Amino acid sequence: MKRTLCSFLLAVVFAAAPAHALEPAQQAELNRQLREAATVDDVDTVRRLLGEGADVNGANEYGKTALMRAVESGASKSAYVLLSKGASVNARTSAGCTALTYAAENGHADLSAMLVELGANVHDRTRSGWDAMMMAARLGYDVIVAQLFLFRPFELLRFEDAEIGDVDLRALFV
Repeated sequence: MKRTLCSFLLAVVFAAAPAHALEPAQQAELNRQLREAATVDDVDTVRRLLGEGADVNGANEYGKTALMRAVESGASKSAYVLLSKGASVNARTSAGCTALTYAAENGHADLSAMLVELGANVHDRTRSGWDAMMMAARLGYDVIVAQLFLFRPFELLRFEDAEIGDVDLRALFV
């Protein structure tokens, strides 16, 4: 019984691992193709590249991952696939940007909600000092501001500053 269980576990481990290690140039190319496919929401190609060994968190020279590219362009299907395959919701670029800051900056409320639900840090700030809520507020994405407001600890908020645009966020807590 033990021998059968060990054989089974070894088979699972080796089946999940790529048959051969990729050369660094091959890995980099797969990762680049993954970022491109995610940007245009080509879910079939995203799945194929992940199956061929692309790194779900493989970033470009600035730290931008396929998830960040998908979120930035509003490619929600690709973002979902990447997240289901283990993409990091809190990866950061060299400028401190995260998938959540890209969602907030581009008005993708569905993606920002999904990222926050999956544990994205709403307090991460870019090198410029902006967090996702600040970006969304500055650009007039009131729905995202309201989403992020609900996930911030209340002791950090002052209700006299809660009114943003046409939405009075104090009404959410009455």
